Amino acid sequence: RWLAAATGLNPTGHGWWGWMTTERALPLRALRDWPLWRALLRCVGAAADAFGKRGSDWETTEIDPNDRRNWNVGACGVRVTPLSTRRHTRHGPRERLLDVMKRHPDRLSLRLNTMVTRIEFDGKRAVAVRCINGEGREEVIRAGREIILAGGAFASPQLLMLSGIGDPGHLNEHGITVVEALPGVGRNLQDRYEIGVVSRINEPWSALKGATYTTRDAHFRRWRRFRIGNYTSNGVMFSLTLKSRDTLSEPDLHCFSLLADFRGYYPRYSERIRKPDYMTWAILKAYTENQGGTVRLKSTDPAALPAVVFHSFFEGTGNSDLDLDAVVHAIRFVRKVNDAMDDLIASEEEPGRQNESDEALRRYVAENAWGHHACGTCAIGSREDGSVLDSRFRVHGIEGLRVVDASVFPRIPGYFLATAVYMVAEKAADVILCDSQLETR
Repeated sequence: RWLAAATGLNPTGHGWWGWMTTERALPLRALRDWPLWRALLRCVGAAADAFGKRGSDWETTEIDPNDRRNWNVGACGVRVTPLSTRRHTRHGPRERLLDVMKRHPDRLSLRLNTMVTRIEFDGKRAVAVRCINGEGREEVIRAGREIILAGGAFASPQLLMLSGIGDPGHLNEHGITVVEALPGVGRNLQDRYEIGVVSRINEPWSALKGATYTTRDAHFRRWRRFRIGNYTSNGVMFSLTLKSRDTLSEPDLHCFSLLADFRGYYPRYSERIRKPDYMTWAILKAYTENQGGTVRLKSTDPAALPAVVFHSFFEGTGNSDLDLDAVVHAIRFVRKVNDAMDDLIASEEEPGRQNESDEALRRYVAENAWGHHACGTCAIGSREDGSVLDSRFRVHGIEGLRVVDASVFPRIPGYFLATAVYMVAEKAADVILCDSQLETR
């Protein structure tokens, strides 16, 4: 890495000097877990067989999923998932914001426990935000130049609608005066489909012995002192990128193996992850077809959650059969990999081998899939097509108001959403600076 940065030779396409860093984990204890090593080697071999390739054929692709040489050829294969850490400690937007605030306190201040309730307008120009501060008092903060919403796929459209920007019919239902008629606000909600193939193994992983996932266990003390061990990892052994159909130019499935019992996100879901005798293949379907989800107001109370309906699969738009068939394809693929470890695996609990036919698996996926990459509800595009923002992140028909968050995507990007949001934010920063310089000339 450092040699590449110094010489300028960079076939990976990675940058070196930005605020966002990535690393690979150093779970050294796992190297002494022979059953885990055996499982890993068998998984790789079985994956090679399932791909119909020899393991040596993967030398033409890189194990880093973000290496641009993979995407030049639309490569499938085994990958090692990178982590957004620095010196094996979590590092991301939080640290970036705190660093900027420390270095430029006159330019950035962060307010916690403050809820924006409405945008104030002077005609068609956004001039202030009304909010409830941490002491419970209402406050109006006036904009020096413009207002930038970054509430995400749910809160940004909710705030626009509460402020009078949205579908006139829907706003009238709640007695909200229409400032700008934009029916696309809160529409186009998209997400990925994810499912877990969860197996119980015969013996607990020795690499997880003593792991309680608290600050009191030896794994945490080792990480805190030396920045090594299991807590440098997110628990992923390795991952696979697949194509659900040979006609695709790029992989649309990402499958990663976890030493955990992971069945999605719900209250107290992490209690399952503590179990030391499970393995899960988490399957993520990228580039989903459905754009039919909506975010709508339940009331004019800013503290009330909006009505979020994804209209998944058959309820939505696009060809839901393609998405269902893709996830079923991935389930069958990772089952082939698991079959190579049948002496380690006691049983498959989810979906369960009773769900064997295509129809049974399709039904299981439709009833159990989850997602956590919501986006698209204030999409960039032309006003005539029902979009909300122009190409410079400005709300159509309104001056001094932009949206910069996951809601801006017309179509859901890639696999994981975070990096795409960072890229959008960097692009928006360039656009905003450029526009401010043009205004001062």
